[in-house]
Amino acid sequence: MSFIFYTVVVREGVCLLGMIAAVGLSSLQHCDMSSSRNLFIVGLSLFTGLAVPQWISSNQSAIQTGLRVIAIMFVLFIFNFITARQST
Repeated sequence: MSFIFYTVVVREGVCLLGMIAAVGLSSLQHCDMSSSRNLFIVGLSLFTGLAVPQWISSNQSAIQTGLRVIAIMFVLFIFNFITARQST
């Protein structure tokens, strides 16, 4: 029974993230994409969104805050998206 519930939650999460991405990309149709400034901003945003989580997942020892609670909260915040994507 919990397996069915988990798959429903994952599907809802995928649909939600898909809708958020679609709305974000549809807002780009009103931008002047021939401007190099706008292209740089979009490219940097996409690169950061893809590269930073991958770097953090491969360099977990780089996160040293000195306080265990803050480190755990930071890691949970960063890895929330990564673990949701790997579990599907």
